[in-house]
Amino acid sequence: MNDVKLNETTGGVGLIRKTFQVLDMFDVETPAWSQADLVRKSGMNRSTLSRVVRYLHSSGYLMFNEQNSKYMLGIAAVELGRRASNSFDLRVISGSVVEQLALQEKETVILTSYQEGQGFVTCLDQVHASQGGLSVFEKLGAVFPLHAGASPKAILLALSPDQREDYYKQDLKSFTPATITDPDKLRAHIEEYAARGFAVSREETYPGVIGVAAPIVVNGRPLGSIALSVPIQRTTESKIERWSVLVRKAVQQIADQANGLHLQQEVPLK
Repeated sequence: MNDVKLNETTGGVGLIRKTFQVLDMFDVETPAWSQADLVRKSGMNRSTLSRVVRYLHSSGYLMFNEQNSKYMLGIAAVELGRRASNSFDLRVISGSVVEQLALQEKETVILTSYQEGQGFVTCLDQVHASQGGLSVFEKLGAVFPLHAGASPKAILLALSPDQREDYYKQDLKSFTPATITDPDKLRAHIEEYAARGFAVSREETYPGVIGVAAPIVVNGRPLGSIALSVPIQRTTESKIERWSVLVRKAVQQIADQANGLHLQQEVPLK
């Protein structure tokens, strides 16, 4: 039962923005806040913040812990997150970007998905190369560990240093002689490409195949990756540099869409 209402008479859109500002402050690093800390951190005046917090509390989006006098996300927020997770479809959000990139480059573009805590990516979608001759394709639903191939390694780039170190401790399977299975070499390799924002695979999962990929990162978390996968015969170093720019632009477009940013016009991939 909501005894506090936010409507046109209490600030309109500006107050709605303040409401989401408060909700966004509750994260993994700081899951609980006192009202005084919320005032200091948000920069709102005390009366406005108090009204926002009262509304969120009465709506179930915040709960109050009497033991430490702090607020935490409530059941309504948890349920909203669950519904969003169940309805979120990375393939739908990414579809036009994947198709545009494949059409422009005439090479295979692969979309993978990643679930937090897993040690692999899953091939979610792909658009096959449209030019003649050799082409690369991957089986939908195929999985690859994070150390093998451009699409999986793109996820490693986006993980925290601690998460990477945990992964390096695993048994690193070899798929081809080019697969990097030595933890020290893999660490150095990932650190080099993490600074550049993209991953490159040279015959690490399939002989004769080069991959260039970047991670799709939303709210600081990798959701998957976009990769151009090309026969080695059609690959040059200058093309790899070009593709590295294109996949980074592609994942940024997808992240913007996932964040609900409505662009006035589509940004072309150049």
